[in-house]
Amino acid sequence: MLSSTIPRLPQQVVDRIVDEQPTTSRNLQVHTPVCWLFRTQYQRHLFRCIIIDRGRIDSFYGILATNPSIADYVRAIELRISHGGLDWIPEDEQFLKAMELLTRTSKPSLQSLRVSSESTRPPLTVTEGERILQRFFQPFIAPFITCLDIDCLDTDCLFNVLIEVITSCRSLVELRLRWTIGKQQQPNADAPHPVKLYTFAESHIDLNWVKWR
Repeated sequence: MLSSTIPRLPQQVVDRIVDEQPTTSRNLQVHTPVCWLFRTQYQRHLFRCIIIDRGRIDSFYGILATNPSIADYVRAIELRISHGGLDWIPEDEQFLKAMELLTRTSKPSLQSLRVSSESTRPPLTVTEGERILQRFFQPFIAPFITCLDIDCLDTDCLFNVLIEVITSCRSLVELRLRWTIGKQQQPNADAPHPVKLYTFAESHIDLNWVKWR
């Protein structure tokens, strides 16, 4: 009975019903067999923020490869780093293919990147900063995001890479650094425009010298 009556409702009403429900994969599994009209709105909620770690790369790629429209729903990525660090990123072809699928849509919806660590202290050390910048950040992240959130990373040996990460984001308006440390250098770097919101929680990096336009 339910499946025969709901399709007659306006899609906006169906979407409102979904909006009022908890967004979980279980709800998606329970409701979409009842009425396929629930599926799209549930997917919009479910995939709004994707958490990625090294163990989820295959499923991340599989979701985007089998259902490319999912890429239109992704607003934020949280890149969760284990004790293995970040150095796998430029070498993992499956991960890079997934990022290509995510951003090759006509109008990518990605707005935010958070890099977080499973540990809190000491911050994780990054050794492949240049390659991460060239193979991952510049092609797939910098052109799109408005918010960058870096948590618990030691950038002491690649401070200039961190600055290039920040200044390469042409639409950045929000920057958060937590437990992130780096040398107090002052390279010649210009930001593309003013960043409206900073958060520096327990971070030992001075960015006051950057020429925010």
